[in-house]
Amino acid sequence: MNPLIGHHAPSEGQLLLIEDDDVDAERVHRWLDRSPSLNWEILRARTLGEGIELLDQHHPEIALVDLSLPDAGHLDTVRSVTAASPACAVIVQTGEADLEAPMEALELGAQDYLSKGSLTADLLERSIRYAVTRKRAEMALHSTQTELAQTDADLDDFAHVVAHDLRAPVRTARLLADRLLANVETHTDLSRDLGERLDGALAHVDSMILSMLDYSALRGEVPPTGPLGLLPIVQGAVDAIEADLDAAHGTTMIDIDPDFEVLGHADLLHRVVLNLLTNAVKYRRPDVPLVIRLSAEQIGRNTRLHVDDNGVGIPTESADRVFEILERLDTDTTQGLGFGLAICRRVMQSLHGTIWIVHSDDPGTRVVVEAPSA
Repeated sequence: MNPLIGHHAPSEGQLLLIEDDDVDAERVHRWLDRSPSLNWEILRARTLGEGIELLDQHHPEIALVDLSLPDAGHLDTVRSVTAASPACAVIVQTGEADLEAPMEALELGAQDYLSKGSLTADLLERSIRYAVTRKRAEMALHSTQTELAQTDADLDDFAHVVAHDLRAPVRTARLLADRLLANVETHTDLSRDLGERLDGALAHVDSMILSMLDYSALRGEVPPTGPLGLLPIVQGAVDAIEADLDAAHGTTMIDIDPDFEVLGHADLLHRVVLNLLTNAVKYRRPDVPLVIRLSAEQIGRNTRLHVDDNGVGIPTESADRVFEILERLDTDTTQGLGFGLAICRRVMQSLHGTIWIVHSDDPGTRVVVEAPSA
């Protein structure tokens, strides 16, 4: 093995050429050596095994790889190179007319492919330049996404720890407030009112802490999923909120094919539907009888559940914001913590689904929940 067969000064970095044919290798080297804009130190390997060794030793930024090596199949070469050096931009070369292998190589992570029969110096130069640019952008994006994911995880962990540590003193404060109200023999109206307001405020804080714990607990491992009938999930949520619906003089209309099944987790999907029904009751219009319509349709490989109500509605500009934690609308007239829809979105993300609000000129709100069909 003769790894270093040429270089330019100053060098932009190292280019690994994995090519068993000396004529093809010499042609590539000659073109790159004459290029006025590419200054790469060229490493040469004749087999995939030698190429992997050079990847481990030198970590080149780009690899020009022949798909017909003596010690590897077509796609094994791409898999091995991308696995050994994920940051390396891979360009595959083939002398065959069949395009199937090069296209599969692109799906496996190669940046470009070149046909030896039609290869020119200009084409090689452009391919190298664009492959390196794309790979650098890809790695920068991956780094940013990793940092954002870590930041999000750190914030979730912080929220979980804070919420967990706050529960004990809040429970203690509620207990003391209850004892204060129970053991004082005589209360003025003012002292009793203040005690009840204190207990109510502590109950609100306790509910918020529980919601924070629920929200942070949904990050991490994907819950086990299986085929579930959509209609029983919806009917169970409607039954669970029956008392609130009766108190609000509300009615529900369900139009769901009993054969519709989704892949999901029964308790989590029940929670999503129940939250949407609770919001419909909470944000109803006081002068209009509440009507909630639940329907479903299958779109491709997914099933969509539509939850429509005739309540106060959500402004178009707030349709995305309401899925953030601690975001509430019309806080002066309704009771809420601002976690419900955020939890719904995180649940659906964990189940490989999604949830969104559809703009409509009609009064009320339409929420769409989409999950993979079983």
